[in-house]
Order: sequence, then C-alpha cells, then structure tokens
Amino acid sequence: MSASTRTEPTTKTRRRRRRVTYSLSEFLWIAPAAAFVIFFTFFAAVFAVRISFYDYSLASVVRPFVGLGNYIQLWNDSAYWHSMGLSFLFAAIDVPLTILIGFILALMLNQPLAGRSVFRSALLLPWVISMVIAGYMLKWIFSDSAGILNYFLTELGFGRVRWLSTAWGAFSTIAISHAWKAYPFGMVILLAGLQGIPKDLYEVAEIDGANAFQRLINITIPFLVPQFLILFILRTLNSFNMVDIIFAMTQGGPGNATEFVSFYMYQRAFAYLDLGYATAIAVTILVVNIVLALVYLRVLRSRTT
Repeated sequence: MSASTRTEPTTKTRRRRRRVTYSLSEFLWIAPAAAFVIFFTFFAAVFAVRISFYDYSLASVVRPFVGLGNYIQLWNDSAYWHSMGLSFLFAAIDVPLTILIGFILALMLNQPLAGRSVFRSALLLPWVISMVIAGYMLKWIFSDSAGILNYFLTELGFGRVRWLSTAWGAFSTIAISHAWKAYPFGMVILLAGLQGIPKDLYEVAEIDGANAFQRLINITIPFLVPQFLILFILRTLNSFNMVDIIFAMTQGGPGNATEFVSFYMYQRAFAYLDLGYATAIAVTILVVNIVLALVYLRVLRSRTT
C-alpha cells in the first residue's frame, strides 16, 4: 500500500473533524440567541394556547378550566368578527399601498442621482422612529381641532377635514400613517433586489427597442417577484398584529371604527383583564397568519419554479 493511500483516510478524517469543530463553534455562537428566541416564542405560544382553555382572569385567583368555552364565546362575539373584518380590510388596503410606495422610491434611489446617499438616509427616517412616538406625532398632525395639517388646509381655503372624528376618516388616517411608517422596509428590500438585476438585460432590451415601461414590466418586476411576495407575507402579518399606532392615535375609535382584531385582543387582556379570552383571540390571529403565510409561500413556489 502506497504512502498516498495510507494518508488519504487521515486527510479526510482531519477535514471531517475540522468541519465538525467549525459547526460546533458556530452553534455555540448562536446558541444563546436561539435559546432566547425559543423560550420567548415557542414556550410563550404553548403557554398562551394552554390558558386559552381557561377562564384566566387577572382579577381573580380562581381560574377554572372551560375547554372550548372561550372559542365558543368568540364564535358568537359580533365585536370580534367586526374587528377581524376591519383587519382584513386594512390589510387589503395597507399592504399594497406600502409596497407600492416602497417600490416607487426604490426605483428612484436605484438611479444615479446626485446626493443619493442623503436621500436614502432621509427616506429611512420613518423606519427608525418608534411606532408609539410616530403615532403621537401623527395624531398631533392630523388633529381635527389643533392639527398642523388642518391649519395649512384652512389657510389655503380648503377648510378643516375631520381626520380622526369620523369612521372612514380615522380608518384612512391610520392607513396613511402606517404606510408612511412602514414603507422604508419595503423600499430597502426592493432596492436590494433591483441592485441584483444584471445590467446587461437592460442594455440588451434597450438595443432591441424596449422603452422604459416595457423594461419595467418584462425585466424589473419578474425579477422582483420573490421580494414582492416576501414583503406581502411580512406586511400582512404586521397589519394583523398592529396595536401601538392605534393605541397612540385613536384608541380604537371613533366608536369601534379602528378597533382591529389585535387592538381588540389588547383591550380584552389589559382593559378587561380577561387573559383567557384574549389569548383565544391571539390563537385565531396566529392561525390566520399561518394560513396567509402558507398561501403566499405556495404562490412564491409556483412563481419561482
């Protein structure tokens, strides 16, 4: 047996051990973060599902098991179905609006503009502002009586607009405010996708006589389908779990015009102290999120295969 034959297994063994060592060290680096995520997501979710089967109230030490009682009550709760309908309507308006704004701004920032880095930084500002702070700031801007927006509209001769005191006014204001706060996320994702499209494709299309709109439809949008679908998933999940901006701007009002299902859950938990019923609502939100995510992922696979 030659020397090279004898040393070959040793070399392979060393490589295998090195890979195991690298994998173990990488695992040890991410282990604390992984443990944190598992503890505060998986176990918290299991605990929430568990207490949804109890009459779990913070106002009482007696918390009897009620089985499906909370879910039966949920099925017959008109306020819950109203809030769920509002959430679906809001998602249908807010998600496309947010992605469209992000897409338009990403197209602009992908051009060789002077001072492009300054524009990028300025357009990212809404993203870095806390949602609660942004909510209170926007509430002041859209205030019916003392809002700066109504002040300028009055000065221009248009009169005051009831932004927050009517049902559709408050709903539209929340949609506009959330789109302003959330568009930078879509802009960043789509800008990264735009910069990954080969420039040669645009040059060839331009030589073939394709105009800007044709290049957009036939090159840009098809290449960005994965980014669009990922944004649809994340933005939809976010719209169904939105509490902070509603709390800061409308408190679910006027009446229950902006009482989305996430805010209804928040009220049941912290205003009525009925955690059992609130977690039953949370479980239904989780199920809706999972179903929507699976639908989007199915569409993503069909478009990318």
